[in-house]
Amino acid sequence: MKQGQTLYQISINNLGKYNGKVLSQFQDLNPWLSDPDRIHPGQKIRVPAAATLSTDGQRAAEQASNAAPAEAGKQ
Repeated sequence: MKQGQTLYQISINNLGKYNGKVLSQFQDLNPWLSDPDRIHPGQKIRVPAAATLSTDGQRAAEQASNAAPAEAGKQ
């Protein structure tokens, strides 16, 4: 933890994104954090695994792209 870092910065650096789901996962893993904009230097923060953060939209897009070739052959 560097002085002045926020959960937003930690998330972007480690996961490449920051949204409500990411914030919720951070809060679940670090219930003692009351203010995501106020992290103390040296404070240990548990970071969610990137694999657990795929969104429903990403899953829908993956399913749609997987289904498209099967639908192309039907008439």
